[in-house]
Amino acid sequence: MFFYVISAQETVASLDFRQHNLSAYNTVLFSPVFSFVGNENPKFAAWGRMQWTELDNSPSTYFTNYSSRIGEYTGIAVGAAHHDAGIFTNISFMGNYARAFQLGENSWLTLGVNVLGTKRTIDRNNFTDDELAMLSTEGRNDFFVSLFPGFNFTFGNFNLGFASENFLDYNFSTSSTETDFSDKIYIGHTSFDINFTSSAGTFLEEGTLRPTFYVKHIPDFETQVGGHLLLDINSGWMQAGYNSFYGPSVGLGAKLFKSIGIGVLAELGNANSDIDLGPTFEFTFAWEFIGKDGGRRKSFAGPVKKKKPEPKPEPVVEEVVEVPEEVVTDTIPEDPYAKFFKPGEKNNRYLVVDRIDGVKKGFYLVVNVYATQKYFNLFMEKLRKDGFDPEYFYNPQNKYTYVYLERYDELEEVEAARANNYGGRYDGETWIMWVRKD
Repeated sequence: MFFYVISAQETVASLDFRQHNLSAYNTVLFSPVFSFVGNENPKFAAWGRMQWTELDNSPSTYFTNYSSRIGEYTGIAVGAAHHDAGIFTNISFMGNYARAFQLGENSWLTLGVNVLGTKRTIDRNNFTDDELAMLSTEGRNDFFVSLFPGFNFTFGNFNLGFASENFLDYNFSTSSTETDFSDKIYIGHTSFDINFTSSAGTFLEEGTLRPTFYVKHIPDFETQVGGHLLLDINSGWMQAGYNSFYGPSVGLGAKLFKSIGIGVLAELGNANSDIDLGPTFEFTFAWEFIGKDGGRRKSFAGPVKKKKPEPKPEPVVEEVVEVPEEVVTDTIPEDPYAKFFKPGEKNNRYLVVDRIDGVKKGFYLVVNVYATQKYFNLFMEKLRKDGFDPEYFYNPQNKYTYVYLERYDELEEVEAARANNYGGRYDGETWIMWVRKD
């Protein structure tokens, strides 16, 4: 859930990027804290907005940026924007810095700032010579710098923040401030993430549902109230929203090769105008640099704490039982159970024991074997966090503990489970252990 409050003054050219729909990527333009908050992976991203496409000289905005975390508590970003408001064209370069401070076990304060240097020129192609002569010469070719500070409180999956798009600014061409204090743009936001932690095996696996609300006030304009709902999943994202000035919007994006995101969004018109100005279209492109752990954003909330590396599991211990020679006959190769009995050959896939006290006979899909309690406990905890319900048994004959995912009555069932990686849920090494008797 997001909540924004924005207030601005009347300037020569109001530098309103109209970034209210940004949710999955490019969010650093929405608030400077988002180079850190929810930004687990470095990424290059771009965004474009073509507003009211049936209007001549309609406004447009293009933004590209690179953002990344540096260490555990810092985020940075650099970017550039091209904003055409019909009369004026603004070209901006942006630098960003954000820093998080831990307040409690699951609570954080993040401070951030965007520094924008902007070159503003008048778009002469939109005017005749007579029209151009009637316009004020103020702001026709200016360079100014503005500070866009903000903060965000994180409480678990809940966020609450505030920012000002032009809190401090200075026009180097006129040697004066660009805006008066009463003309600043203010932004406040709030959000809540709903993570689908129990949806393994479905399209919602590792997904997040994020409702967002905002209020945006610009001086001399009507205050905007709106919100959007974002569903972010491994294969893409879907978004629907409403803005009291710009009207309803819908968006859809796809993630390719886990790291490339491509999306489009459409606003369906001006909510407060009887004049049909045509729809507004936005596009998004992102290239996310996924780490070795394949980590994707599981929450838009606070910082990700570094975890101590887990001890490496002990090597898998295999147990092979010698079979009496009289069992080995010429007919064994045709017997499906013969794969358990290969004299003189160590079989890594099929293990067999005659019986284990207290263990029911059958076929077990084993995932690991441990001789010490410490590493056994760590592995069991990891499996449970990954959504499994693992079981185990202890073999007093060799003093090893066997961890398995499921027991089966038939060989065909356990072989099918291993072949399809336990329904696509487990991609680690597995093998089959046959306990022949109760």
